[in-house]
Order: sequence, then structure tokens, then C-alpha cells
Amino acid sequence: MTARAPQLSAGILTADLTRLGAELDVISGRAHFAHVDVMDGSFCPQLTVGPAFLAAAASTGVPIDAHLIVDEPARFLPEVMQAGPSIVTVHAEACRHPHRTLQELTALSAGLPTVGVRMPSHPSAVELLRQANVPIAAPSANRFGHVSPTRAEHVAEQLGDRIDYILDGGPCTVGVESTILDVTGAQPVLLRPGGLPLEAIEAQIGPVRLIEAMSAANEPQPSPGRLLRHYATRTALVIADAEESPPSIARVGLLTLAAKSDDEHYAAIETLSPAGDLAEAAANLFAAMRRLDARGLDLIVVRLVPEVGLGRAINDRLRRAAHRTTAFPPSPRAPGEDRG
Repeated sequence: MTARAPQLSAGILTADLTRLGAELDVISGRAHFAHVDVMDGSFCPQLTVGPAFLAAAASTGVPIDAHLIVDEPARFLPEVMQAGPSIVTVHAEACRHPHRTLQELTALSAGLPTVGVRMPSHPSAVELLRQANVPIAAPSANRFGHVSPTRAEHVAEQLGDRIDYILDGGPCTVGVESTILDVTGAQPVLLRPGGLPLEAIEAQIGPVRLIEAMSAANEPQPSPGRLLRHYATRTALVIADAEESPPSIARVGLLTLAAKSDDEHYAAIETLSPAGDLAEAAANLFAAMRRLDARGLDLIVVRLVPEVGLGRAINDRLRRAAHRTTAFPPSPRAPGEDRG
């Protein structure tokens, strides 16, 4: 087996905290993690940042490597884990009982009393489970917060030599991630809309409760895909009304369900389904976002689709991809025009 390439963790203690998001954007794509030293002034003589800073950094989508240079790190683990770092490092010599600290770290790694179970239908995935003969726990095949892959080449583009193998089962047939339900209570709760539409679920089990679609970065995540910033392109992406016109000074791309006759002023257009088929649109969504992201545009404008069936999942992904981008300016009105 070939040796794995080293991973780079970039320290950010000298970052400009008034521009934390912009500073972390510089790291994104250049380093595997942003390294944060948390010091308590005791084990290490310096005092630095705490869980609130970790939560702010993690909310940007950059994977955070939290290095706890503190006495008895177990004291801080609940708050640190809630902040959402990707890696937590502790010093054994700083722990009176290192094995207990490790046990607590393991117990807090998810921060929840529940587990998500998914049964794939793809023959390759089913065969992988059969060959393994054990349940398989694994992260998504993409960098955290970025556009999800729907083809093997998308995985290779994002992860490269960080992984040893890619099991290529062909393009994803659904396109958006799985629907996630919480069935621990009296009434099922929709945590993430996905490839199985809400209407199809309710036809089988009755009413499903909907909850706030966003989770704060500093609280336990009840399921994947609930952070404000997720599924994001590197190019700024905004949601616009269908009547908005892009500024002429910028190279603006358009992502739309079906193109209109007056869309020619966009520098690039990706149409999800000329027939307006939401299943086709879902299957094409992430690949279309990737193509626009690779065009060197200044801005990507997206039009939401009807909020029914798979449209609910499509719009969920687009709203999260557009978080923290500037609102798209309205076109200048013609004299006497009133848009209501």
C-alpha cells in the first residue's frame, strides 16, 4: 500500500479576528484544517481563545483542528465538542486520568443519544456491506460544507490523494442527499429534506412535523446538512427573483429550472430540467453548480424551484449554498414601472 500524503493544518492565532470569515477563506482549499491552539494560562503560560471562537470558526465551513493545551482538558470537552471542530487534540501529560479523558471524548464525539441508519439500494453499496459483514460508519465523500459529489470524478477532484480508493457506481440517480427523519418521538420529525419527498413519506406514515431548518454551529447537530452554510460553491451564490437582471459590469452565471427567452444576458446558464421535471432537476443540481463554479464567474444567480416534492430538497440546498452572500441587487426600474 502506498504511503498517504501528509495533511496540512494551518495555524490561525495571528488571524485578523475582525475578518475571521475572510481569513479562513484564504485557508479553504489550501490546507486540510485550520489549527486553533486553546491555552489556559496554566498548562501553557499563554491565554488564547475558547469554545466561542471555535464555534465562530467552524460556522464558516472550514474544518477546525482544536488543539487543547490546557490542564485537565476533560473540563472543557462538552463546550469544545459543541463548537463543532473536526479534530480535537489533547495532551496525555495534562490529564490526571488520560483514559477517562479519552472515554469522555469518545462519548461526546457525536453529542447526541441517537444514531442515523441508512440502507442503500445501489448494488455496489449493497455488495460492499455484504462483503464487510458489519455496519459501516463513514463521512460524506466531499469536503465539509462544499458542493456534494454526484460522480466519482467529483470525489477525486475534492479529496484527491487524501483517500486510497473510490468505489465508482456511476452517476447518482437521485442527485440530492437522503431524507433524514427523527422517529424517536410520538410524531416523526423531518430533519433534512432529501431524495424521498415529504409527500411520499406522509402517504405511508401520516403527518410529519417540520422544524426550523437551521442549526447553530455551537449546538449539537441533530443530523447532517443543517448548518446555515453548506453545499457551498467557491463563487458567491445568491438567490434572485426571476425578474432580476445581472449587473453588466460582472460575469454572472444563472442556475435555473428552465431557461427563459430573455436570459441571454447571463455569461453562463445551467438549466436543471427544460421540461420542469423536479426529479431530473435534483439529479442535475450539484453537477450544474460545479460547472458554474468552474467558469471563473463573479457571481452565480439561482432561481428557486416550486416548493413541492423534490423541490423542497433542491431549495434547501440552494438556500444553504447562498448563506452569507450579498443580496442580489434589483434591476433598475423603467420609468413608471411598478413591480408591486
